[in-house]
Amino acid sequence: MFSVTFAIVLLFFSIVYYYFKSKYFTLHGPIPGIPPHFMFGNLLHCAFLLPGAGSIPDVFLYMRERFGDVYQLWLGSKRMIMINCLEDA
Repeated sequence: MFSVTFAIVLLFFSIVYYYFKSKYFTLHGPIPGIPPHFMFGNLLHCAFLLPGAGSIPDVFLYMRERFGDVYQLWLGSKRMIMINCLEDA
């Protein structure tokens, strides 16, 4: 009985995990960017959570050098599209 209940609960959480991961944390379209993690987005990649890391503008400059004038960034579950050139807006 316990194993059946455990299997059902595990299946439920697996489906919920897959749903949220595929809906909110996948790259959409041709906009370049770092693939996000499930809970943190790109916060760990961008060192926003690490003490002693570079400032936020330095991270944005690095992303611009790496991906160009238009790139996407995930802050948690929020997708942000960064546009660095007025002609692209």
